[in-house]
Amino acid sequence: MKVNDVRLEDLMSDVLAGMAQELPWLLGADIIAFRQERPIVYATYGVGTALQDVQEHIQAGPTRVAATTDGPVMSDNLWHDRRWTALDLSRTSALYPQHARLLPKVNGVAALPGLQDDSGQVVMTTYLGEAPNDTVLDTMARYERLVTADVAVLSSFSGTDQRTARVLTALHRRDVIEQAKGVVMATCRTDHTMAWLLLQDACRRADTNLNALAAELVRHVRSETDTPGESGTGRAAGELWSALRHIHTTAGI
Repeated sequence: MKVNDVRLEDLMSDVLAGMAQELPWLLGADIIAFRQERPIVYATYGVGTALQDVQEHIQAGPTRVAATTDGPVMSDNLWHDRRWTALDLSRTSALYPQHARLLPKVNGVAALPGLQDDSGQVVMTTYLGEAPNDTVLDTMARYERLVTADVAVLSSFSGTDQRTARVLTALHRRDVIEQAKGVVMATCRTDHTMAWLLLQDACRRADTNLNALAAELVRHVRSETDTPGESGTGRAAGELWSALRHIHTTAGI
């Protein structure tokens, strides 16, 4: 089979099927690409079909929240979360009777933003029979790498040079963010969820985006300097790095 004959949707469906084998309490999932706030459905699994559709209808939900944030979005009570009050179990079950048996069993949800470029954001969401935990996020992170790899490979073979360049730039940004997250995890001995939350909090305080803060933080670590950057983001990264080193030292890590 030629690469050009491979459909991205088929690859994404395989990703979700593989993830379902590792998460026995997975009741549904979807992989969505947001382009100018309009969702493009790459693949769905189980109740993910209904939940993706209803989120598009009400213009709210965990997938949409994740598309506008820099880290994972989680809830242990999908149907009663204040962030998406319009998402209603009774209404969803009535609209999608074929999923009415499983929808009430959905308790937790985790939405993980992935590859991002100037034209949009890819989000993977899982709908669970229990609250999301580190095992769920670790599994999602591993399979999200497959999503990124699939998009990158198909873009390089079937996309324009401009599209390929965008994907490569997005991959570089992602790598820098992962490095920044690793810095936080190593210095504070914390898990990736707390690392995300710390980086997000620093971004909010500095009124900057995660890509910029991550790049500045990695620069500080590599240069091993206490000199803050000239920009607000540079200063925020310098302060964050100083705080991380202080935690590392005082905690005896």
